[in-house]
Amino acid sequence: MQRFICLKVLNFSNCESITRIPDVSGLPNLEKLSFRDCENLSKIHESVGFLDKLRYLDAFHCKNLKTFPPIILTSLKQLNLSHCSTLESFPEILGKMENLTELRIIGSPIKELPSSIQNLNRLRKLELQICGMVQLPSSIAMFSQLGLMCVSRCEGLWLSKQDISEEWETKSSKTEFLILSHCNLSDDFLPTGLTRFANVKDLDLSGNNFTILHACIKECHFLRNLKLDDCVLIREITVIPCKLETLSAKRCKSLKYIDLTEECQSLRELILDDCIYLREIEGVLPKLDHFSAKNCTLLTSQCTSLLVNQVPLLIPVFFFFI
Repeated sequence: MQRFICLKVLNFSNCESITRIPDVSGLPNLEKLSFRDCENLSKIHESVGFLDKLRYLDAFHCKNLKTFPPIILTSLKQLNLSHCSTLESFPEILGKMENLTELRIIGSPIKELPSSIQNLNRLRKLELQICGMVQLPSSIAMFSQLGLMCVSRCEGLWLSKQDISEEWETKSSKTEFLILSHCNLSDDFLPTGLTRFANVKDLDLSGNNFTILHACIKECHFLRNLKLDDCVLIREITVIPCKLETLSAKRCKSLKYIDLTEECQSLRELILDDCIYLREIEGVLPKLDHFSAKNCTLLTSQCTSLLVNQVPLLIPVFFFFI
């Protein structure tokens, strides 16, 4: 490797015979390293984690890669660890990596992001999809630039409390767009999880297993859009944040009762399609201009009359019975 000291790009993609990445410490100028689709790769030399000029690191679809060495890649801009079907742990981050602004991992069974993830202090976008049971450090909510966090279609999700100091205990994330969908979240998660994201503006909790919308949702004072689609166990919605503008709860097949009598002056859009057991919606919604309740055949006549009187021009368009 010493003979290639000026090498900037090293591409091993689709090399099925490669089982390990050797010592690359003799390549100090390397900027791009790819071993994409190396299906038999099982070991990466620790020197890969110390290439301080490396900008792009691609390990996509290395299905036999079980571990990744610790890294301190100060120039790194892109890291791809998706579809590594046996990779269960994210690499330890040994120091500040301020050039990595987006982290997207899909289809890798990573169980835990280490507390050292806080060294990605310029992270703006985090996506974890189809990643099995996932434990996130609570300190992830303290990233000053993390605008979007998406955790979707994972087997489970919880936040660790061990890595957060007392000074951060009462502070909340600046994340504005939060997706925690199809992660088997139960009633226990919301009171602890949402308190870390009180500044959220768009929140997607679709496809989860909680039975009520916990009162802690009212602490999200800036929340404008809330999606609860396919939460098939939720039975009632009795609290929503005061500035909420859009509420979508499509296909919530256990939902029977919605109480919007308190602090719902800003609600403009209410979508309840295919909530087949929904019977009652209470409340006066002065700004409502879009309402849809397709196939909600059990709504009482008193309820439908009240809603029609509130938005007489639009209800007939979006209100259907079988």
